[in-house]
Amino acid sequence: MVYTPQEVLLEIKKHLEENAALFQGITQLTVIHQNSLYSLVPKKFFEEDKMPLYLKLNAQIFETDSPAYDEIDPWELVVTYIPLTNVNNYFFELFGEFTFKHSITDFMEQKIHASDQQQAVYVYMRTTFMDVLVFQNQKMTLVNSFHYSCPEDFIYYLLFVAEQLNLDPENFQLYLQGNIQANDEYYAMAYSYIRHIHLENSSPLTLT
Repeated sequence: MVYTPQEVLLEIKKHLEENAALFQGITQLTVIHQNSLYSLVPKKFFEEDKMPLYLKLNAQIFETDSPAYDEIDPWELVVTYIPLTNVNNYFFELFGEFTFKHSITDFMEQKIHASDQQQAVYVYMRTTFMDVLVFQNQKMTLVNSFHYSCPEDFIYYLLFVAEQLNLDPENFQLYLQGNIQANDEYYAMAYSYIRHIHLENSSPLTLT
C-alpha cells in the first residue's frame, strides 16, 4: 500500500497515541524518511543550491517540496532527497529540535563495515520498493532502489543487477532484510536462483 503524506502523518499519530509510554522522556530523536525520491552525488561535486537539479533526474519535484541532504563521510557521498515536511513539522511540535535523514542513508550507514566483502549484495525490502547495495572487491559499486509488486519483479531486478555487474549467482553472498521472511514466496524465489542467502534482522520500530 502506498500512503500519501497526509496518510503517513495519520499513521504516525495513531502509532504515537497507541504507544505513548514508549515516547515519554525522549531527549534525542532521529526521524528516517523512507521513499525512493533521492539521488546520490559525489561530495566533491555537491552544491546545496543545485539539489532540485540532482533530484529531478529521478523524481518529480514540486514548488512546495523542500529538498534536504545527508552526508556519508566514509564514502564521500551526499544523499539528496525529499523529506515529508508535514511529518517533520509534527515531530518538531512534539519534541522540539531533532535530526532526520533518508532511509537509504540509514541503510548505507549500517553497511559501512561491509566494504570488506569481495562479492556481496544487500537488499532491504520495503513495502513497494527494494533498496540494493552491492560490494565488489572491497568497494561499493551500486546503490539503487527498484519498485516491485510480485516475486517475479523482485528476482528480475536481483538477477539484472547481477548480470550488469558480472556477479555469479553461484558465488556472491545475498543478504536480505526488511519485509521478507524465510517462509515467504520472495525468499523461495531468491533461493531458486541464488546459492548463498542470509536473512538479517530489522529494527522492530522500522516501518518497511
